[in-house]
Amino acid sequence: MCAMLAYSLGDGSRRSMNNPIRSALTICLLMPLVPLSAPAQSSSGNRATIQGVVENRDGEPVADVRVRAISRRTDKLVAETTTDSQGRFVLRRLLPGRYALVFYSPSYEQAVIKSIEVKRGQRKRLKRPVRLTPVKLYAVINGAVFDPQGYLVPGARVVLERIAFQAEPVPKLKRETTTNRSGAFAFRVPATRARYRLTATATGYAPQSITVDVGGAERRHVSIQLQSKR
Repeated sequence: MCAMLAYSLGDGSRRSMNNPIRSALTICLLMPLVPLSAPAQSSSGNRATIQGVVENRDGEPVADVRVRAISRRTDKLVAETTTDSQGRFVLRRLLPGRYALVFYSPSYEQAVIKSIEVKRGQRKRLKRPVRLTPVKLYAVINGAVFDPQGYLVPGARVVLERIAFQAEPVPKLKRETTTNRSGAFAFRVPATRARYRLTATATGYAPQSITVDVGGAERRHVSIQLQSKR
């Protein structure tokens, strides 16, 4: 390449031959010192990873849990992944700093690791599995208490008590509340098949009871109408 450059520069006249050749030699000597293109600098070496395992309370792996890394400095989502069939996860390409890890699953309560720090290029592994707690399911029994004319009764006392379907023994459960200004009330009970008796009482009225069956995580709306004392 240097010879071609010298030839092209010296192709004018013999009288100017020395100067072009000297210039060409100077260029050839300098060219190795100047790279044709600077290689791109990769920042992948600065990135860190966080890996771990998610389990339930029995120590079994939990798959398809969504894991998010939130920057503690900016409160922004910076990485996200899901656990595999063995409950394992890896959050990649994290810059050095502190992060909060949030674990989501429809069947479990949300879990949070408030702060975990990674350094440049670190591959950090959680020392212990992340244990998730199952979501507690409830049934709701709500309704209102009315007087004989159909008007709502605020301040009525409502007692809920679990009773047997037939003669089988049942766990004891008894709760009590008072209707609000709109005559409404609500109870939250376990999401299991059960039968309940609701009894409403208020000053000047005879107690009235109704029976409600619950089959699972559902909402049952009821009305209790009081009768005047005879």
